Amino acid sequence: MGNKLIILGNGFDLASGLESSYYDFFLQRINPQLIDYLEYSYNFFKENIKMYEGFWLYTLLDVREYNPNFRTVEKSILDSNYNKHKIYEILQTSNLTFWDLIFYFSKNHKLLEDYDWQDVEKRMLQFLDTPENRTEIPSLKEMNSFSGGIGGNKETLLCLHLAYYLPKRAKEYSKENVIDYLYDELLLFEDDFSNYINSISDESYQEKAIEKILKISGKSLSSCRDKIFSFNYTDPFSIYGLDIVNVHGKAETNTILFGIDQEVISPDSEGYRFTKTFRQMTETKLAKNYEDNILPDKDDIEEIAFFGHSLSDLDYSYFQTIFDYYDVYNSHVRLVFYYETYGNKTNRDMELDLANKISKLLHAYSPSIGNEKKGRNLLHKLLLEKRLIIEELPNNV
Repeated sequence: MGNKLIILGNGFDLASGLESSYYDFFLQRINPQLIDYLEYSYNFFKENIKMYEGFWLYTLLDVREYNPNFRTVEKSILDSNYNKHKIYEILQTSNLTFWDLIFYFSKNHKLLEDYDWQDVEKRMLQFLDTPENRTEIPSLKEMNSFSGGIGGNKETLLCLHLAYYLPKRAKEYSKENVIDYLYDELLLFEDDFSNYINSISDESYQEKAIEKILKISGKSLSSCRDKIFSFNYTDPFSIYGLDIVNVHGKAETNTILFGIDQEVISPDSEGYRFTKTFRQMTETKLAKNYEDNILPDKDDIEEIAFFGHSLSDLDYSYFQTIFDYYDVYNSHVRLVFYYETYGNKTNRDMELDLANKISKLLHAYSPSIGNEKKGRNLLHKLLLEKRLIIEELPNNV
């Protein structure tokens, strides 16, 4: 059996018993009481704060400037007895970051248990490069537009107001270095997630992970020479001598990164600093951290195997590079998408979901082939040549 390039997403860690979903992480840092307080704050703002009313409100970095013509008494979130709400006291003793507020108030009433890591990255992108039609979410553009108490939306103002009460940082920031502030807050968020992942990674997870990777490989531990290309921040494989690349860093070395796809934002944008590509160039430094080639030689790979990856468009740049490198149109490389059922999901549910995501992925990739007709028939060609397979993972190694 030939070698494989195995691409893993967060679904692999979840299937191996690791509680690494955003919801799991979120609940251990924002308890149900604080969730209630955040919801109360949002509703209070929606009902009581008029954007163009003459008042002064404490905000992060003093973005909402004091105006002597406005009332000098702060108008803040009040409880049912017209006292300052307890959310301020809780925020001051929390380990939350500005990004926690952005993510929470960007969820657009989506249930937190349905919130995925790809949703977090989408919220990052929408905050940094907000579409014109998204007026109900926190926005860097709106944040930069606040002046003298005029302008902006309530979601952005609420985040700026609550962020004022977050624990004070060692470094001082101003409106002029807001990007530095956002970047440093993201580092704090990532550091908290690294600590969380390290605290829950145990021997039980490690054993399940190695068992599952060998099912995907189809080989024994001693004969496995596959390359593991992981989008996770965990590495349960190196101690067994398996070859793994953690694309976005490792929790155990506190080198993880979250980010957005460089394809969807201009290099001239101030948000480009938050792209995965830029951060890999300046932080994880893949080329220096791995002695061997990150991608195995073209002739060494017979199968590109996927498991647990959302196939989100936020990672299309990676897939385009991999598909180009292995020349999927002209080569004999197979694309195999493995899955396991979970919860109430049936085989049909899993396969329909995967088929939909695969179709979108290959449709997005097809223009890269350079021939419009070939690009359009890529999916059909792979199916006819039995090089596109959706397969349930076997029960036994």
